[in-house]
Amino acid sequence: MKRLLTERVDRFGALGQAAVDLVRAEAEALRGELGGNARRLAVTLLFFVAALFVAFWALAALVFALIEVGAQWLPRWAAALAVVAALALVAAILVLVGRWRLSRLESPAATVRRRAEDYREWWEHRLGRGPGVGAAARRRRDESAAGASSGGSSPRPDA
Repeated sequence: MKRLLTERVDRFGALGQAAVDLVRAEAEALRGELGGNARRLAVTLLFFVAALFVAFWALAALVFALIEVGAQWLPRWAAALAVVAALALVAAILVLVGRWRLSRLESPAATVRRRAEDYREWWEHRLGRGPGVGAAARRRRDESAAGASSGGSSPRPDA
């Protein structure tokens, strides 16, 4: 009897050690894969930086060309001023669109609160104490439907 108990304890210990070894091996494989991905990402980002550098100078050449074309009908200073005004107008429109899209984003704190509430409700449901899975999600969906019907907008751009 004692030998059987010892054998089972040893098997259980070996099983635990195998699980620990498996987790370590998976973590090591993940670390290696992420390291390779990080290197590939860095090289890819360098290509994007180079493309931005070239695009910047191409834009500068385009601005110069626009000024020269405008100088055919206006004095060179007036053509330059017209191009600068057009670029300032485009920049102002881009800033307004960016501010509008930024105002529609859900704050990180609100996202964390929403996700925590969803998890809490899920666990309460799993333990048999809550109103059910996704009650917070249903409540948000109902609120956003009411906001959409009244002309309001969703707090998230993808919703």
